[in-house]
Amino acid sequence: LNPDKKAAVNDRAQALSKDFKDLLDQYKEVFAQKKNKTFIVPHQAFGYLARDFGLEQYPLQGLTSVSEPDLKTIQEAIAACKTLGIKTVFYEFGGPSKGAEAIAKEAKIEAAPLATMEMKVPGKDGQDLHYKDLMEMNLKNIAESLGQ
Repeated sequence: LNPDKKAAVNDRAQALSKDFKDLLDQYKEVFAQKKNKTFIVPHQAFGYLARDFGLEQYPLQGLTSVSEPDLKTIQEAIAACKTLGIKTVFYEFGGPSKGAEAIAKEAKIEAAPLATMEMKVPGKDGQDLHYKDLMEMNLKNIAESLGQ
């Protein structure tokens, strides 16, 4: 579409491809070392991640997060946290955190965000966060939640 910028676009595409390969390698390395493999998520948005890296997602909702979890789901999640040694319950970055915070308070654990890419999330300076930034945040938060 813009022949004058072909070289610049190709260079950026190659750099981005390398960044994503490096990120994938980080995910593989980090999750291969984890003994605990279960994490609580707002809804079933992380099935691909769980499958690809040998993890198990414990979703509070079905495929979408249009509402907060009901009381029975919250009670079951609190029990699961205690039984499975889960240290963090996740809420959707940019979305409501009330359900996750209720579970965290009752189970005496942390609540933290995970990006599902469903919501537009601005950065500190008002600019949208890059996909890579969000995936790095997810890696850090899930890895920390799984402990050693």
